Amino acid sequence: ALGLVLHEMLTGRRVFEAKSLTELRALHAETKPPSLSSSATDVDPALDRVVLRCLERDPKDRPASAGVVLASLPGGDPLQAALLAGETPSPEMVAAAGRVGDLRPGVAWLALAAGLLGLLAITALTGRGALYRLAPLPNSPEVLVARAKEVLARIGHRGDATDGVSGFLVNSAFLDDIERTDLSPARWDKLRTTRPGAFSFYYRQSPRPMFSNSWIPNLPWLGPPELGRITRGDPPLDVPGMAEVVLDAQGRLTSFTAVSPLFDPDAGPWPDADWTVLFAEAGLDPKLLTASTPHWGTPVDSDRKSAWDGIYPDQPGVPLHIEAAAYHGRPVFMKVQGPWVRPPLGPASSDRDPPSLVIALVLVFLSLIPIVGALVVLVRRNIRMGRGDRRGAFRLALFTFGTLTLAQCFRADHTSVGSMEYALLLHIVSQGCYAALVVWSFYMAGEPAMRRRWPHTLISWNRLMGGRFRDPLVARDVLAGVIFGLGVALTMRLGIEAPAWFGGAPSLGEVTVLSTLNSPRHLMYFLLLGACMGVVYSLSLLFQLYLLHALVRRVWLAQALLFSFVFMVTLASTDDPLVDVPVSAIFAGLVLFALTRFGLLCSTLLLFTFLVIVRAPLTLDWSAWYAGRSFAVLGFFAALLVAAAYTSLGGKPLFGKALLDD
Repeated sequence: ALGLVLHEMLTGRRVFEAKSLTELRALHAETKPPSLSSSATDVDPALDRVVLRCLERDPKDRPASAGVVLASLPGGDPLQAALLAGETPSPEMVAAAGRVGDLRPGVAWLALAAGLLGLLAITALTGRGALYRLAPLPNSPEVLVARAKEVLARIGHRGDATDGVSGFLVNSAFLDDIERTDLSPARWDKLRTTRPGAFSFYYRQSPRPMFSNSWIPNLPWLGPPELGRITRGDPPLDVPGMAEVVLDAQGRLTSFTAVSPLFDPDAGPWPDADWTVLFAEAGLDPKLLTASTPHWGTPVDSDRKSAWDGIYPDQPGVPLHIEAAAYHGRPVFMKVQGPWVRPPLGPASSDRDPPSLVIALVLVFLSLIPIVGALVVLVRRNIRMGRGDRRGAFRLALFTFGTLTLAQCFRADHTSVGSMEYALLLHIVSQGCYAALVVWSFYMAGEPAMRRRWPHTLISWNRLMGGRFRDPLVARDVLAGVIFGLGVALTMRLGIEAPAWFGGAPSLGEVTVLSTLNSPRHLMYFLLLGACMGVVYSLSLLFQLYLLHALVRRVWLAQALLFSFVFMVTLASTDDPLVDVPVSAIFAGLVLFALTRFGLLCSTLLLFTFLVIVRAPLTLDWSAWYAGRSFAVLGFFAALLVAAAYTSLGGKPLFGKALLDD
């Protein structure tokens, strides 16, 4: 009704002219309302958009209140008026701010092109430096599991399999040997030919259901601990009948372990073990092997050990050593080792955290003390004074709980043992409640201050929280966040490429993609976790910025201190300072720029995009067995970019009015 009145006041004409009520109803149902500029001259385009929004056919697309209309009118910004009056604007007033945010068609098209080109560039560069693209991976996990079961059957392992688990492994000793002994630009070409290769695949089976009693820790900035994950070493190989097979990427045996029975009534004597089947499954020629002295211990009980030295049939230049053990004449252990496998030098040789990681951990732990103290004080104060956005905090906490709980459910290896499954779900729900409480606390403590000091950081966020998914400003910040996230990922890829530009040895990247190669459910885990962690990290950074500003009283100084904090955390566990320092600086700068210039929603999308892209296996090769996961991720972000770019136009023509007029 307000739109109809405004249209008639500004043009002197009614929106629809009809001779009967039936004709008027037909016009309302079938005809799009005309713009103000079609009936009047010198009409402000912003005013034209406001009236047309009031006349949208679907009530959901119309402004929610007269206050929203007032805020959208040229010169009408109640948020600015409240700030000038020294008041703290309400969340609704922040969402109703006069900022429209719609982009010009040329800018939207340019942003869309930049995002899509960024996706293609990241995927193309991944093929030059990512481990899973440099080293051949011809077989999918399903094929390798079937091959492992076939190997166990040929060896004659008689254990019944009630449960099984599998996954890819990185041969770190092999990669470290190449990195240490070969500094040529083409050093990673060896990954395509040298056995056993960069990847192995393990398969474990057990006569009893397997479950994990522990959790896998993570660094504070890499996400929460992983719950219920069955790995190669957890639970340990200690149940009679358990067996493990390790294959190379081509399906050749590199290691076999079977747990001996606790009691064997056979009194012997026992024959020598027959190793010919294991040699055949490993692709070894017994004629090229000579007996040697065993030097290594075995992970299972045995009564006879053997060893051989030799070479691979297809690689005479690569020496190998084989350790094996038998129990009562049956093979229970065999492992093929390359020259890069060296004995440990004792406890003193254990790996230590690099200094940059130690500094980052100390910095994080020291910052927790004032942050937690400030959270307690500010949450209590804001609740007592009625300042906090309780509805928004509850919705955000519910979102965090849901995404993290679902993510851990996708990631965990569930069991049929009722008591253990109950304990696992209890831990998952408890972790989700903890994360929800953290997010609720950050929001209740910092959001009122943000509304008063930097309300622009919350405008698109509050509009999204209010369900305005088609708002141009929301779309603009989503578009910017995805582009910034792709920019960070592209910078990291270029950092891996950088040493080769100056004649140095290239680095390796994307070693952490292993779990998403194992199963699509792990990719779903990172999608959900990325959404959750994007919110958690962005809120914590915004809250830290507020605390730093309260401490130093200078916006630029607070931003510089926050930049230093993010930079130090990002630089942790660095391998090449000459490359990682500028990459970390760009990451910290983009995160801070997105947070302070565009707001909370933009920085959340930046971190979400980055966390997902660096974990997804990317390829444009349809023949790769993991191509479906790659195209799903690329398609998701491409669709998000297209939808955000289109919505950011705010209803303007895709190619601009001037082009359409021509």
